[in-house]
Amino acid sequence: MPRKGYLTLKDAANELGVHPQTLRNWEAQGVIQLVRLPGSGYRRVPAAEVERLQAQIAGVKVIPRRARIVRPPRMSAAENQKAMLLADKIALEVSATVGGLTLDDVMYSLRGRHWSP
Repeated sequence: MPRKGYLTLKDAANELGVHPQTLRNWEAQGVIQLVRLPGSGYRRVPAAEVERLQAQIAGVKVIPRRARIVRPPRMSAAENQKAMLLADKIALEVSATVGGLTLDDVMYSLRGRHWSP
């Protein structure tokens, strides 16, 4: 059952497992819609937004508000092949350097759950 009401940035950040500044950044990027209190201007997070983001973090396919589509750069077949070979070379070097871990393992340890291969 969906919750009603609003949460403080601190409470919403705790529920989502992120820093409150992350929520401010997400607001600036259009990932989340926050509400400003009249008079003070403090931000509040609608409970529905917290639930939407929790579902998105959990891997449920959710279309974010004001989503923007980023198109990959146009590359020729030769450039694409060269990029793929370079990526494979980097992945091999990382696994050799970090005791057999894959590039995804290393990036996850550095970036946390926000790393998506």
